[in-house]
Amino acid sequence: MYIYRFIVCFLFAFSISIFSQDTEKVEITIEEERENKIKALLEIVKINKDIYVSEDKARLEKFINLVDEREKLLSSAKNQLKNEQIRNERLEDSFKNNE
Repeated sequence: MYIYRFIVCFLFAFSISIFSQDTEKVEITIEEERENKIKALLEIVKINKDIYVSEDKARLEKFINLVDEREKLLSSAKNQLKNEQIRNERLEDSFKNNE
């Protein structure tokens, strides 16, 4: 993901440099240059936000799935323990009756 952001930043900076190397000499004021840089940074922030949101969503979904899986395993283990306890009591009663 970091490579993706680096590529996006590089392409954006490269496109700005190509634009500024146009054959026509257009004077860009300091305010316009500052505004362009701010817009570029804002765009980078938006792209990074989307990347982080999607990564967080995937991480959260994976965590929730693991929790659900572990809850099912715990429930299964509790049922198995209950069944074994019932079986144990039944076998003890049977053993006492056979004595």
